[in-house]
Amino acid sequence: RQVDRPELLPRARQQLTVAAPQGGTISQLDARAIGLVAVDLGAGRQRKGDAVDLSVGIVVLHKVGELIQSGEPLFVVHARSSAEAEQAAQTLKSSLSFSQSPVSAPTHVYDIIR
Repeated sequence: RQVDRPELLPRARQQLTVAAPQGGTISQLDARAIGLVAVDLGAGRQRKGDAVDLSVGIVVLHKVGELIQSGEPLFVVHARSSAEAEQAAQTLKSSLSFSQSPVSAPTHVYDIIR
């Protein structure tokens, strides 16, 4: 299984590390925007019959509530070309919000329904 052994997956031609444009606490990540970038790279389908490229995608290195320094890696983009990687990087940078104050990590489970 590729999930258990990522070395079995094909490798993207380009890898680009996206650095934090500023320091602070990550206060918000736009998951939808990040997901759409992955689809644009070819990691997902826009239509039912579209092929999925198993070599491309995004590694998200930090979570909401984490304190980071300016220039610290935020994402690693795996793309077919440097132009696609650069475009993805620009969109990914705008998918984050930073705070200079501490931010609590979001609650993942709000309630248990029995």
